[in-house]
Amino acid sequence: MNISYPIENQKLARIWSDRRERLVAVRIHYSTLEQGGCKLFQLSEVEDLE
Repeated sequence: MNISYPIENQKLARIWSDRRERLVAVRIHYSTLEQGGCKLFQLSEVEDLE
């Protein structure tokens, strides 16, 4: 049996905010898991850096 355990990651990104009408810096926390040849991503937190 091939079992893969989640790996915790984080990325910094800039996303467009319609409400603020500008780019906003965020830190995205996520985990990845391989299952049946597919890579699955699970978002756990999006942190506003401003």
